Formats: sequence, C-alpha cells, structure tokens
Amino acid sequence: MHFLRSTRVFQRAMASLLVGVLCLGISFSGHTATIEDVEFSDQTTVDGRELRLAGLARLYYKVIFTGAVAGLYLDDRQHLDNVLANVPKRLEFVYFGGLDAKDFVEAANESLARNLNAEQLERFSQEIDRFNSLYVDIEKNDRYAISYIPGGGLRLAHNGEELGEVGDAEFAAVYFTIWFGDKPFNSHLKTSLLEGDI
Repeated sequence: MHFLRSTRVFQRAMASLLVGVLCLGISFSGHTATIEDVEFSDQTTVDGRELRLAGLARLYYKVIFTGAVAGLYLDDRQHLDNVLANVPKRLEFVYFGGLDAKDFVEAANESLARNLNAEQLERFSQEIDRFNSLYVDIEKNDRYAISYIPGGGLRLAHNGEELGEVGDAEFAAVYFTIWFGDKPFNSHLKTSLLEGDI
C-alpha cells in the first residue's frame, strides 16, 4: 500500500513539477513519532487543551528534495472530517532549508486568493496582513506552529516562541484554508494529514 502510494505521488509530481507530499517512513519511540529524523510529540498542550498528533506528512520540494515535514494535532480524531470547524487544532512544520519571511507571505496570499472570493479577501484583509506580518526569516530545522483554540485567535510560534495572535474563530478557519481549503497550497499535504495515517 505504501509503495503504491509512493508511486502515485511520484508520478503526479513528475507530471506537474509541483510539490508532492508523502506520508511514509514514520516510526515511534516512547511518546514521539519520527519522520525524516524529526520528532513530533504524540501530544501537546495549548491553553490548557490537550491535543494529540493526528497526522504526519513529508513535503517535497521540486520532486526530489524533502523541503519540510508537517504534523497535525487535534483534540479529537473525529475532527479530521472537518478540520476547519471551530475546534482546537495545531499545525507544525519543520523546514530543511532557510526561507525568508516574504516567502511565507507570498505563498499564503496566493493560496488564500485561490480559496476565498473577493468579498472574503476584502473582509479579512487586515487580519491576513497582521498575521502575515508575524512571519520571520527561518533557518534549517526551524519549526513553525500555527494554533487555534476556541475562544481565542490564530497563533503563530517560531521554535516554541509565540510571535502573536490574530483574529477569532472565523479568521482562523479562513487562514487554515491555505492547507485545508478546497484549493489548498498542496492537495497531497491536505490528503496525507487528513488521512490520520500515523
């Protein structure tokens, strides 16, 4: 099954020359899961809410190179069916190369433009700009975490340091369409994480 999935993803990536994601090579040790030698804790706590690791994925860059790995945390695996709902969630990325803050901003804006209509883009433009302003330049092996807990806003953390919080439940749902919307940043990433295959 994993081999077939690998073949399908490789073929799609070669055909489109786009980013491909594959959920493979995951191992467990104690209270962590490891992918590409990166450890993800099997649980994390945000504002007193315990979230558990629900999915892992590799993010490939230009087909050949692993650009990042990602982990999705939820309070209940049933929410994999509707991750954009008003439920606690956390998405973590660990990157294998340096990136400028502007790279994240450009990617976010492009994805949001594909998932939102003109009215939504206008309505949430200030929150989008405020959240995008939180991004910083990163180095190899840096970790970004994007979290939402009902009653609060969307949070961004870099290597465990909170960079800021913006908006509310509605904005959090809008921003998470980058990864989980109808036209996500990468459809393979969305599929792999929401399969809950860990």
